[in-house]
Amino acid sequence: KNGNISSNFEGTITFVPSSVGKKIKIDFSKLELFTTSTVGYNDVFNFYNGQSVDAQKLITTLLKDIEPIKSTADDGAITITFKSTTGFPTAGWEAIVSEFVPEPMTYNSSEVQSATEETLAAGNVNERMLIFNIKTSNTLTPLAAEGFKFDATGTTTLSRLTKAKVYFLGKKAEFSTSNLVGEVSLSGSSNFEVTGSQSLIEGNNYFALTYDISAEAVNEEEVAAALNSVKLSGTSHTVTNSVQAKRKVDNTFKSLAGTHTRTLYGNWMYTDTKSPFNSSYYDYEDKDCIVTFTPANTGAVA
Repeated sequence: KNGNISSNFEGTITFVPSSVGKKIKIDFSKLELFTTSTVGYNDVFNFYNGQSVDAQKLITTLLKDIEPIKSTADDGAITITFKSTTGFPTAGWEAIVSEFVPEPMTYNSSEVQSATEETLAAGNVNERMLIFNIKTSNTLTPLAAEGFKFDATGTTTLSRLTKAKVYFLGKKAEFSTSNLVGEVSLSGSSNFEVTGSQSLIEGNNYFALTYDISAEAVNEEEVAAALNSVKLSGTSHTVTNSVQAKRKVDNTFKSLAGTHTRTLYGNWMYTDTKSPFNSSYYDYEDKDCIVTFTPANTGAVA
């Protein structure tokens, strides 16, 4: 408790419940670890279900943010590993380790926000529209997210939307396409449902809705989305505080490494990609940047 973590400390501990039917939980009141933007130099603080270090049973990794940690292992145990990777030890952490009786997971609420207000372009895929959070309590018998009903009312031309996808992001609202829950091809209707199955965790469960945009979308058109309801383990829940996300079409192609094709149904802007370090200069890579603009109409030229 007093003083800093020992320099280059590394250790493992396992907590096992003493009471039948109970599991271990850990509640932090303080967390001060060494963190830096340099890969491989952060302290490593991992928590695992059960009595062994198994990557498949990783519960979470703590670095900056405090969160309650509960075992879902059959034996109720939690194994913790910590490694201080640098010679700059910090004050460490304080936490209460206790037992709890697991209860069935319950649905609390859903929160919805617009993913971005940036413009989008014709032919793009996985354009972010909504980020939504399904909040739960308890860990026993996890709920499964099985369906999501959306409304695209406000879209200028519904046929510009070719596909909708829902991704599971985990406990943080950090967009990724690594975990696809489900997708549906759109047929011009303003109402649609994406189905799939995603087991939920206690607390925050973030999801993202994306659209694939038709190559025929033209400048100044808008696409829209709102979340109407979610289906969890067979029960539908209306989203009462939903928001409508809107994004405008701006057909601009910014030079990218690789080979690309764009079909022209209207005017396009072609420009460089700005440097992330100085917006007065274009970004550069030691790679070819090739784009082909193809006319949509026979006899026309780009």
